[in-house]
Amino acid sequence: SYSRPITAANGTNRGYSWDVSAGALPAGLTLSAVGTPSTTISGTPASTGTFAFTVRVRDDAGAAATQALTLEV
Repeated sequence: SYSRPITAANGTNRGYSWDVSAGALPAGLTLSAVGTPSTTISGTPASTGTFAFTVRVRDDAGAAATQALTLEV
């Protein structure tokens, strides 16, 4: 099982929403769609390899930020 937090900074610190805006998480892992200022990638990966994806966070004022990430399973 896998569980890792992702934390955003410098937003309103209210009402954050999260998604994968490019690429994909490995099958079996999910990104929680809500969490202020943090969210979690969790689950049990169904395959091995290196997975590149971009996480996007938006605050309640509409400001958004992205971060490219790589996960090796």
